Amino acid sequence: VSVIYMLSPWSMNRIEHFFLWTGYALAPLILVGAMKGLEDHDVKTLALTGFLWTVASTSAHYTIFLFMLVLGALIYQNPLRARWPQRIGLLRSFLILLTTFLVTSMYWIAPYIASLLEGVSGPPAVLTVEVVNMLSASSGPLNAFRGIGYWWPRTDMALQGELGVAWGVASYIVPVMAFSALLFRRDRLTLSLTAMALIFFVLSMGTNWGLGGAYSWLTFDAPLSRQIGWLLRDPDKWAGPMWLTYCLLIMVTLLELNSRSRLKFGGWSDGRNKTAAMFLTCIILLSGFMVFAVPSVNGHMNGIYVPMEVPGEYYSTNDWLAGLDGDFNVLWLPNTLGTSTNWTSNMVSNIENMYSGKPDIGGTTVYGAYYRSFLSQTLAENRTDHFGKLLATAGIKYLIVREDVPELHSLIDAMESSLSWQKDMALVRQDGALKVYEVIEDVKLVYATDNIISVI
Repeated sequence: VSVIYMLSPWSMNRIEHFFLWTGYALAPLILVGAMKGLEDHDVKTLALTGFLWTVASTSAHYTIFLFMLVLGALIYQNPLRARWPQRIGLLRSFLILLTTFLVTSMYWIAPYIASLLEGVSGPPAVLTVEVVNMLSASSGPLNAFRGIGYWWPRTDMALQGELGVAWGVASYIVPVMAFSALLFRRDRLTLSLTAMALIFFVLSMGTNWGLGGAYSWLTFDAPLSRQIGWLLRDPDKWAGPMWLTYCLLIMVTLLELNSRSRLKFGGWSDGRNKTAAMFLTCIILLSGFMVFAVPSVNGHMNGIYVPMEVPGEYYSTNDWLAGLDGDFNVLWLPNTLGTSTNWTSNMVSNIENMYSGKPDIGGTTVYGAYYRSFLSQTLAENRTDHFGKLLATAGIKYLIVREDVPELHSLIDAMESSLSWQKDMALVRQDGALKVYEVIEDVKLVYATDNIISVI
């Protein structure tokens, strides 16, 4: 089951979304810890689970996903049928878990709440009905049921040709095995996991089903949608916790199949027969799953993502930047996202943004891209000899120019020619393909005033 969880198409498609890795990896521990801690009222287990929740909250998405899993663990205890002393004890245990999470997460929760109070509604991502519909395009019921509703797969998810039929059949093995648990058991655990799986399944369809208008309402019109509606922008993200519930339900199915097995080998004890039956069942399950997962795994691991050795100047330059005193930003030019370098044969990720020794202005947000494009064009066309002033207003102290992108050679030459004439910038470091220019004047951030008046 852990192999299925690790190599699911969802986890392959989300490799580039590194902010989801920790939450996806720790979600099983948190769900099991919440169920166990709430049932036994074990303070240590509850506190540890709350702390793991904090560690796993590397994205606001998984903060919400894990809250729903913890809430499912609470409902699993069936508080409505419990007596009042049991309800009070269950509430106390839940508050221990929740308080541990809130206290250890206050370092980011407090600033986030403060930003919401100031009117900031989330990251600068484009959130419109059209965007949500686009990101729901592949999340129809059949795709969402199989956990392959990602709107932009980077590789072919299905086998082609004669093996296409086999892949189509194999793609239903995981959800069918998961919901088959209901054929054997309808206890609290099975029903709770099934309910959570169905909730995540419905959410992962986004707007691409008959009642998709409800998802639009949650995103744009529901209470608090202005503050957290952006979390619903990409509905396939809900398939992450759905895969967890699938895997746990498959465990229930496997255990029940093993307990009911009548397979016998001559001369073997019942224990050995059951072990052999479980082994054969797992082999059949994994064989079917691998037929389903191989295109995704192979396409990502042997095609899209290829390990490369990053040139040493990136390490030394970032170490140098990290060692400088002061609170300032840096800017890497040109924007190389989607291009190859002279040390790679394929497209390389935006390593300059993710691993910069100081905060990099620009990144991959819409407004950051506009800003970086404006600066690149201004510099390449030599529109000013005080380029440092444009950088200083954004708190940028150093500009790093990359010379290792062959297809942008003419742009890089134009920028370096313009930099040689700048009156407020100086070349302070050159290491391999990286040149570092310093803004000579003092760097001071410029802020918009609260009251902006337009005079026409």
